[in-house]
Amino acid sequence: MRHSARPAIWQRETAYLLGQHLGRALTTDEISHLLPGVDARYSLLCKLLYGSGLRLMEAIRLRVQDIDFDYLSVQIWNGKGGKHRRVTLAREMVEPLKKTNRSNPFILPIGYEKRRV
Repeated sequence: MRHSARPAIWQRETAYLLGQHLGRALTTDEISHLLPGVDARYSLLCKLLYGSGLRLMEAIRLRVQDIDFDYLSVQIWNGKGGKHRRVTLAREMVEPLKKTNRSNPFILPIGYEKRRV
């Protein structure tokens, strides 16, 4: 009998990666258990990915000027397929995003010195 100490969410995602199941959206409870375990450096990134439905490269390329705090939206430039789109911004994300380093044109400090504006 095989016993795993991993939470059920990790077991399910591992099964998905191995091609054993079709993917599905995570529940609110699963997200509330998953996000506190994320390293603080990547917390903002994960919350943006989940809360606004951003793709990884869209979040990494996100600039301060792309966020409209008044209308709670984010403008995405050159996303998947080279298309532009606008997504909603969760109200809970406004304060953490406003606290980011304004000397950096990008929201996330992940290798920003190598990216172009």
